[in-house]
Amino acid sequence: MKTIRLMILLLLLRPFLSTNLHAGNTAASLDLAGNAYEKNLGYGAVAEYDNINSAAYNPAVIGNIRSLNGAITYMDYFSDFSLFYGHIVYPIPKIINVSCRVCYLSTPSVKDIETGEDLDYNEFFISLGTGYTFWKKLTLGGQASFYRAGIADRSGNTFFGDIGANYRIDLPTIEPNQFVLGFSILNLGPGIKFIQSASSLPLNFNCGAEYIYKYNYKLLLGIRKYYDHSGILPSLGAEFTLFHTVSARAAVINDINDTVKYALGLGFHLDYSGYDLLLDYAFMPAINIDNASIITLTFKFPVPEEENGKEKENNWKNMWKPK
Repeated sequence: MKTIRLMILLLLLRPFLSTNLHAGNTAASLDLAGNAYEKNLGYGAVAEYDNINSAAYNPAVIGNIRSLNGAITYMDYFSDFSLFYGHIVYPIPKIINVSCRVCYLSTPSVKDIETGEDLDYNEFFISLGTGYTFWKKLTLGGQASFYRAGIADRSGNTFFGDIGANYRIDLPTIEPNQFVLGFSILNLGPGIKFIQSASSLPLNFNCGAEYIYKYNYKLLLGIRKYYDHSGILPSLGAEFTLFHTVSARAAVINDINDTVKYALGLGFHLDYSGYDLLLDYAFMPAINIDNASIITLTFKFPVPEEENGKEKENNWKNMWKPK
């Protein structure tokens, strides 16, 4: 009887937590995890080249970060759930870049339909990742993660991985222009079993392109394809930055329920002696969730002097350089 009650509770929770309703999974945090920046630009953020705030969409960006970077995010969905997300990237000089990210999602207590007792639902995952660059243009990256979800006295664990790549093209024009292509596969792993049958993870494929003009204008086009969903989901995002300090962002996103969502947000950048502090806010950015607010605080340490003004190169990469 208790098992049946738990199954009913999972069904009741699913409209709030599941971002892949057709698959019947409850791994909401795997789709919701990320920062305000990437959620505010849609699936095209998979083509970001060196921004820690896009690593949830493409782990390849880990390989292009040249100093210690970190980000902390809080998301709130009108008290139905709250999500905390943190990510840090550390470049080991001339060797490799490594990263760690943590996510925790929780809901208010849910009443048992028969006994009236409080039952809590939560999700947690931790990831370790790395990335590296070949020929100063092509970057590959990956993350391996442990995931756990629990409701009442039941819990389930699993492992999953993400892989990604991006390729940068410097356009031969007078003004500094860049064109970046990105691709990633997210949530590769077995399903999670709560009671009797396993619930699948939201496996998805992403590709996108980003055009950067004068470092002030960005245009991002992306598409996402869920493994067990027939449709292809497009998005279009844009960013305008004024005086390298204030950024305005907007995106049109088609989610898995074939609903068009609009995301709006702002970013503020403070630079002091090479230390960067960024504050990003987005409204209604969460895929498949209405009226969510998300705020991210990002810090970036100065680039080491030996790395300043040149591309980061790892010792083993020299063998790949064209003669």
